[in-house]
Amino acid sequence: SAISNYFGNDVAIGDSRIVVGTQADKVYSYNLTGTDEFIITPSDSPTGFGTSVAAGDGKVVVGAPANNSNTGKVYIFNDDGTNEIQIIAPDAALGDFFGSSVAIGDNKIAIGAYGDAGGAGAVCAEWNFTRSMKKERSPQWLSMTLSGKIWAMVPPF
Repeated sequence: SAISNYFGNDVAIGDSRIVVGTQADKVYSYNLTGTDEFIITPSDSPTGFGTSVAAGDGKVVVGAPANNSNTGKVYIFNDDGTNEIQIIAPDAALGDFFGSSVAIGDNKIAIGAYGDAGGAGAVCAEWNFTRSMKKERSPQWLSMTLSGKIWAMVPPF
């Protein structure tokens, strides 16, 4: 198969799959022997899809931090590339780079947004891939509505 620009931009291993990001609107998934390739593509055309990838818990998580003038977006797929869910930060702002890093484990997803709060950064987490969201800004809790339960840890100032 043809390999896109920036193949290997980010890589992850989980659930007996190797997931490879490209920053070219594609993510490649292979079994652990490097065969059984399939390509995961989003239903829309976000900028930077594949900048960050994570795999585990039967899911593939893909960041597109350059989407919408660097506001960012994150996608969750089943590990076979089906059942796309899109996540946008509830307080999305230009330059947040939401999805600049992603991780998954214990049915939780962590999402980095290094440009949040003027570059102070934030880490968000979604539990159980549900559709109601919560975000924490130290020291207060703010209730939000979006997809999944999300909280954000902001570094101490």
